[in-house]
Amino acid sequence: KATVGKNVTADDISGRNSRPGTKSGKCCKKKGRIGMEAAKSAANEEMQENKHTDYIYMVTGDRLVISMNAELDHHLADEMRDVIDTIIEERGVRHLIFDFSKISFMDSSGIGLIMGRYKKLQENGSISIAGANDSIQRIILISGLHKLVHTCKDVSQAAKNIEK
Repeated sequence: KATVGKNVTADDISGRNSRPGTKSGKCCKKKGRIGMEAAKSAANEEMQENKHTDYIYMVTGDRLVISMNAELDHHLADEMRDVIDTIIEERGVRHLIFDFSKISFMDSSGIGLIMGRYKKLQENGSISIAGANDSIQRIILISGLHKLVHTCKDVSQAAKNIEK
């Protein structure tokens, strides 16, 4: 399975078997090798899911959904910032949904992460926060984030709001 920061093999994208140890840019197919551009093109045709121990993200069209599996503290915020910014720039993402349904803690770094992505997307996009518990809802309210982002009960509601 593809992970953030690891080489992606043809197996990750097409489901075919590839040789172990295949390096990025030299993905194997039955008849020769394909370059990373072809692999990226294949991945763009379908929803792509990338897994990491602390979060999972999915890109569908111009929408990025990022689900956190660990507390949103400064360690996770720093890592996610780089990944999200790269995806926004390279994939043309305009709508970002943060799924908080599996976590119960966010510190000021999480507020900064959301604010920074808001600044990137405010002109022609949106940010939604889905599944936040009472504790995180309180942080969103006290910090003023509720004025900048949409809050929804779950990811499906956030996705429906984007489609309107």
